Amino acid sequence: MLWPSVQEPDNSAIRYLRKIGFPFVLLVSTVPDSADVCSTVRGDDAGAIQAVTEHLIAAGHERIGFIASRTATDWRERRLKQFRETIQKNQLKAVNPICVSGLEKTTASALRKSLGRFTAAVCDTDRTAARLLKQCLRIGLRVPGDLAVTGYDNTAVARLLDLTSVEQHFDRIGRGAVKVLVEEIEGARKEPSHVRVRSELIVRSSSG
Repeated sequence: MLWPSVQEPDNSAIRYLRKIGFPFVLLVSTVPDSADVCSTVRGDDAGAIQAVTEHLIAAGHERIGFIASRTATDWRERRLKQFRETIQKNQLKAVNPICVSGLEKTTASALRKSLGRFTAAVCDTDRTAARLLKQCLRIGLRVPGDLAVTGYDNTAVARLLDLTSVEQHFDRIGRGAVKVLVEEIEGARKEPSHVRVRSELIVRSSSG
């Protein structure tokens, strides 16, 4: 089972394993260009972010911001892209994402002004959400009364802070990958298989 690195986009390992006939399956976030020649098992980033955003919209929020970590990653960009598409589909105003590290460096008055543009925030990870909650505490912003907050990954942090988050079900991804790989090994599968494991929105008090 391979989890490709974003630093190795040339698929050299994939080409080599195919050349020697070695069974393998990719664990990926999106189906890569090489998907036509190898099996994949992936989560559902797009569906999960759409569910989070529509959960906030259904709760009556029309001014929703996207809060991100400073590090630019492919999965963060995918989540932001799906967030924007969901906002636009619901005919709401799309805004530029806010970097949480920038919020941490600003004054209390500037922070109130920045966060005052929103009534809800979609964070790219639980860690980002926890950092946002700390800043809300710093200026006395009530969650979810003044600002509804959601995270992503359903980590121990989310459970501890009663944070609405997304469970990606890595256990199911792992079981799916083993099943596909065994079929590859036993020769029961002649064509590549593409399995998508649905994520689950876990609603807690942080989003009201």
